[in-house]
Amino acid sequence: MFVIAFVCFFAANLLWSLASPLRSSPDEPAHFIRAAAVVRGDLTGQPKAGETWLSESLVPKYIADTQGRTCYAYQPDVSASCDGPVDPDDTPTPAVTTANSNHPLFYAITGLPTLVLDGNAALYGMRGMSALLNAAMLAIATMSLWQFPRARFALMGLVAGFTPMVAFLSGTLNPNGVEVTAAVALISVLLLTLRRASSTRLLWERGAMVVLATLLLSSTRSISLLWVLVIVVAALLAADWRSAKDLFRRPAAIVTVVVSGLVAVGAMAWFLTPLTTYGDGGQTYPEVGTGYWTGFLQMLVSTFDYAQGWIGLFGWIDTALPLSAMAIWTVAAGSLVAAAFIVGRGRALLAPLLLVLVLVFVPAFVQAALVTEMGYIWQGRYTLAMFAVLLVLCGVVIDGSDVVLGVRTTRRLATIALGALVIAHLIAFVNTLRRYTVGSQYSFADMLQHVTWQPPAGWLPLSVAYLVVLTAGAVLLRRRLLNYQDAPVGSVAQTPGRRAEDPLGPAAKLIGDGTANRRAST
Repeated sequence: MFVIAFVCFFAANLLWSLASPLRSSPDEPAHFIRAAAVVRGDLTGQPKAGETWLSESLVPKYIADTQGRTCYAYQPDVSASCDGPVDPDDTPTPAVTTANSNHPLFYAITGLPTLVLDGNAALYGMRGMSALLNAAMLAIATMSLWQFPRARFALMGLVAGFTPMVAFLSGTLNPNGVEVTAAVALISVLLLTLRRASSTRLLWERGAMVVLATLLLSSTRSISLLWVLVIVVAALLAADWRSAKDLFRRPAAIVTVVVSGLVAVGAMAWFLTPLTTYGDGGQTYPEVGTGYWTGFLQMLVSTFDYAQGWIGLFGWIDTALPLSAMAIWTVAAGSLVAAAFIVGRGRALLAPLLLVLVLVFVPAFVQAALVTEMGYIWQGRYTLAMFAVLLVLCGVVIDGSDVVLGVRTTRRLATIALGALVIAHLIAFVNTLRRYTVGSQYSFADMLQHVTWQPPAGWLPLSVAYLVVLTAGAVLLRRRLLNYQDAPVGSVAQTPGRRAEDPLGPAAKLIGDGTANRRAST
């Protein structure tokens, strides 16, 4: 399953990489420069004279030039045609970046193509490495959830968490993408390990995946260390302690805990090391000077306004997802969360409740602490990782509840939900292409007649390819969902606290046609 999931996710990420003009994701030029510098051994750069919030490094000239090639940023009516061809000159040239305080691991990996390529090929190569890394994390998550005999809604939570924004960030150069995908991989592997018995070999393999996901997640941004802690606590709350009671006595588990802890401590040491530069030290944002409690309350009121950044806010946060696609995703995600809190019982609800509290209160506390000196700096994508984790946990809660779906109900639900998400993905993809090929002020029809910029291979072939990839993934997942046999809750991932010998309990419900224990035909 890993290979199939990897191919599907990698193809989707790569198509977003090609459809988005180079330098079109948030602060991408700064990340290009940081990656090229790190892979050449310059981990911190030197503070720029007079502007100590900027770090200066020597990088190839074609990469240094990216900083000044963002003519369409923040201007959705300006197509990408305002940018000209890239000169592949690789002469070492001083360049500045605001990403100098970021952990170097992500950049050391994504910067590798610049050692063997130049010009646009190197820039797309860096994006390709990001797409590959993110696809691998999502494939690990899929493979882990796939191993639950009763994981219909957990897999749907994973798919719903792969929003167009995740695909966009995964296909461009921004550590925010791997922050999301590593978080989803970490929660998925931890849930599998804590809710299902593991042989010695499997436990070592799952331990290695936990360490890898922890390493990638903790080395993205400083706040990601908090995400690691939240995910571990949520996984422990959702654990089936009948299966996991002896887990932490086994060598593989002990090694996993120790190594993961060392990895997190190492990342913390990097972020706590005082640098002579400070990322946005010379920049302020709207409403600087606002008081702490005013900022705190404003963030609470605006919680769902920032949610747009979880689903689709592309480019330099200047291209919003159309309302039709936003409505589809809102219904899908909202239904998962609502269903989990309706059918879940007892301790099973503590994990998603923790994530809801994190999504609401962490932005408020962080923004309140910074608003007086810097203004409102928060963006919705900063908690995108926690949103994706929440949807997976909600799916796990539903799967572990007393609710059993019949075959016909499952078929209809899977077809409608997956079909709607495919449509929403395609709308997001084509709408973003419209913004760059002709400008947001023009219609979709104008893309056929008045295109001023074309991505590699052309916007129409890329759109068709994206539809094919999405459809193939949806068909494969639908087949798997219909082939799940509804095992007794107690045999797989029962609601914590329920007796194993009473798998469905007295309140068991049968929804659909009464064929819950019959394998569906495909």
